[in-house]
Amino acid sequence: MPHYEIKRPFKLGGDIHKPGDDLIELDADAAAPLVESGALAESPVPAKGDDAGETAEAPDAAGDGGKTAAAAKGGARRGGKGAK
Repeated sequence: MPHYEIKRPFKLGGDIHKPGDDLIELDADAAAPLVESGALAESPVPAKGDDAGETAEAPDAAGDGGKTAAAAKGGARRGGKGAK
């Protein structure tokens, strides 16, 4: 089943869904009126815990286990106290 991003609050099955919530998985026929109204937008990214085992996280483009990303964010700094 497709996954959808919530764009506007709506009530479905007794629950209120709002922007910022996790992606929602719905049958395309059930989602059609909500997509048409602008409350939902189809998401190409599967939700966390999808049956295929994929997550919504971006892949490690550098292939180094995220070390490059950590360094870019300042997580791996050189110099300073104790540097050789």
